[in-house]
Amino acid sequence: MTLENLEKIKLLLPLEKSETEFVHLIEKARALHTDSIREELSIQSRFQLAYEASFALALAALRWHGYRPSGNRYVAFQALSHTVKLHC
Repeated sequence: MTLENLEKIKLLLPLEKSETEFVHLIEKARALHTDSIREELSIQSRFQLAYEASFALALAALRWHGYRPSGNRYVAFQALSHTVKLHC
């Protein structure tokens, strides 16, 4: 399913691209990841921080393409195959 299809079924909403927001989300992900590897924190806290870092990165990729989720966080992860191009 393409980003346009996700928009048609109302899982994504179009939103003007914002480089400032993109950079902010990347910086947030970096800070959350840094905290997630602190061994003095509980495993539950570390997992939550790692999850939030991964969501910030998925959201940054989605925002780069001019979209935001309409309400469900999982859509940012679902859209990764369309927002991030990996060369294997």
